[in-house]
Amino acid sequence: MLVAFISVIKGKLSGKPPTLKPSILRRLLDNFGYDSSKAKRELGIKFRPLSETLFDTADWFQRQLLSEE
Repeated sequence: MLVAFISVIKGKLSGKPPTLKPSILRRLLDNFGYDSSKAKRELGIKFRPLSETLFDTADWFQRQLLSEE
């Protein structure tokens, strides 16, 4: 938070916008989450485990690298 306040002061002195505002930092530090129920209900989206997605992604990249050789 100190860095954000320093950024605001530096911005005021230089006439440039601050790189980080305390209000934005507070929002980032808040514990918030997302609810995917509407996407599931209205769009029929189905999510899968992160481990499965990462495995498939690594597999895809490996196949792409091998096909370039």
